[in-house]
Amino acid sequence: MKIIIKKKQNAIKDRVLKLYKKENPSYLTIKKIQIKRRTDIIQKLLNFPLRFFKGLEVGDIACGTGEFAIIAAKNAAKVKGYDFNSIAIDAAKQKCKKLKIKNTSFFVKEFFDVKNKFDFLMCTNALHHLPNPYTGLKHLKSNVKKDGFLMVSFGLDSSNLQHNLMKLIVRNWGTKDSDIIKASKYLFSDHIKRCVKYGTRSSEAVISDQFTNSQHYFLNMHKVYKTLGKQYELHSMWPPIFMPRGDSALNDTILNTKNYLFASELLWASKTLDDSSRLKNFSNYQNYQNFQNIIKKINHKTDFSMNDVLNGKYKNRKNIKKFDNIDFSFGINVHITKFNIELNKLFSFFKKKSPTLKETKKFLSKNNYIFKNTNGLGINYLIFKKTN
Repeated sequence: MKIIIKKKQNAIKDRVLKLYKKENPSYLTIKKIQIKRRTDIIQKLLNFPLRFFKGLEVGDIACGTGEFAIIAAKNAAKVKGYDFNSIAIDAAKQKCKKLKIKNTSFFVKEFFDVKNKFDFLMCTNALHHLPNPYTGLKHLKSNVKKDGFLMVSFGLDSSNLQHNLMKLIVRNWGTKDSDIIKASKYLFSDHIKRCVKYGTRSSEAVISDQFTNSQHYFLNMHKVYKTLGKQYELHSMWPPIFMPRGDSALNDTILNTKNYLFASELLWASKTLDDSSRLKNFSNYQNYQNFQNIIKKINHKTDFSMNDVLNGKYKNRKNIKKFDNIDFSFGINVHITKFNIELNKLFSFFKKKSPTLKETKKFLSKNNYIFKNTNGLGINYLIFKKTN
């Protein structure tokens, strides 16, 4: 039995390696932009100041072409990067040579063969490509020193709902790479273009990574916490957990992140609009201004009663208008409801018939929420601290 499992795991690894040697998702078309974006992820979104890298021993397992490793090295860390793809490792070495970075070493090495312990260990966009990501996560947590940090990024089973659906749909007309590529380009061209724009990768790399690559074992956040155990605590994550949380900093109940995941995952799964679009929509309702008006009406009214304020019995003489039309939901509740309606229609469409590509394209074009723009979240970034 163990031999059969091992053969299956090796087959998965060999297929992923073959794909990545042909179209490596780490190869970026606009390298400077991606270095800056990755720098912002660490420092601004994950709240880890770059100066903290100074003097740390940093490891990057499944480093690809080395962007995150280079960021740590540029900030005076001693860095070792590992990847099973020799082509990617050669590219990482060339980047360091060009940038005159000498405090890095890159090695062609299998994921589970890395046994060194680090002050700061990184593994980005790789766990969900393993045969069992939780086995990979266990391996990572054993390679972090006491009081060290583990930075990981991966796809969640919930937030990648739409990505999983896309992979299933394009295989309706065949499972050969050529069939999958044809269906992907025809049905999800907008998604591919968006990935090219924001990920600065070629369309071929996007299709190879997200569609023809059959190995996406997206993780479950509760299982992630369970796998890491009590010795790890969450330092930061992006996107942050979606809950209107603003309790006193002295009330440590707000630090519990494990029990607030459902709302976040529901939002990530049904995500269609960029945050900036939601914020613009929110602002258009003039909710902020209405809220500020309420605050002004009730602040600094010493010795006045509620009755005085409501009826304008003070200097300003303007009573408080109704404000029950203020919408603080960002339109999220309605959005999720309509998203689920379309999701059920999608299941019914494929259940009742075996549609052609053209029929499917026509059906998908009528959707307003599913397979639009962001198509769910994609990747979550997290930093955990090892406490013992």
